Amino acid sequence: MQILNRTYHNFINFYFSTIKTELKGRLPDFIILGTQKGGTTSLYNYLINHSKISGGSRREIHFFDKYYEKGVHWYKNNFLNSNENILTCECSPDYIHHPLIAKRIKNILPKSKLIILLRDPVERAISNYKHNIYIGKYKKNMTIEEIIDKEKIYIKKEKNKINLKRTYYSRKFKYYSLLDRGIYHKQIKRYFNLFNKNQIHIIFSEKLFFNTQEELKKVFEFLKLNNENVPCTKIYNKSKIDYEVNKTTRNKLENFFLPHNKKLYRTLNSKFRW
Repeated sequence: MQILNRTYHNFINFYFSTIKTELKGRLPDFIILGTQKGGTTSLYNYLINHSKISGGSRREIHFFDKYYEKGVHWYKNNFLNSNENILTCECSPDYIHHPLIAKRIKNILPKSKLIILLRDPVERAISNYKHNIYIGKYKKNMTIEEIIDKEKIYIKKEKNKINLKRTYYSRKFKYYSLLDRGIYHKQIKRYFNLFNKNQIHIIFSEKLFFNTQEELKKVFEFLKLNNENVPCTKIYNKSKIDYEVNKTTRNKLENFFLPHNKKLYRTLNSKFRW
């Protein structure tokens, strides 16, 4: 029954999000910002099983990166939960990486709570590559090395385009950013510069999947909710293809991310096993 109610609720939210006039929607109380392939789908599905948390019309609404020009009323129409005792949330894992989104969220949701998952950037890049291969975003048989070579050509140009034309949506920026998405310290500083740190909760993905209930308890505390033993054994959106990165490529990835990881640890005043 709970699954049927949630499916009906999501369908109604999606239908009303297509209506151009403003309804009695509400802005979300918290956002899962990313990172992509860091466990965001799993975390979102665990959290919306809490009795005091509701999702929106769909998991990834992409308002702040893809549909920003549609306006706040369009965004609100995705969250038609009228019960003020229930928190609403969205999960769009591209948000943490996009250079404009921190300011956009600050303008519209200055008091919102933000959740960030950080995964070993080497494993994240490999998983991201496999995911994009699976969904057909690269030409057949393109290697991870070829994608990274293209990223070096595309990424700076696409960032400049995004900054110059605020409505520009770049597919190259989205799919050719295996390395750039793992430079976490730059992304997190954008949010630290704009938001109070007590509004931001950071989770290491490895900890989430190693000790799920304990990490969820910390999230519920961050959201000021009672702890609940929600279903959390399923891992969502796992890579569906096998791909072994050769030792030379893995070493190059590790060497690339090493100085960025050190800067991340200084930013967080914390260290992980990467």
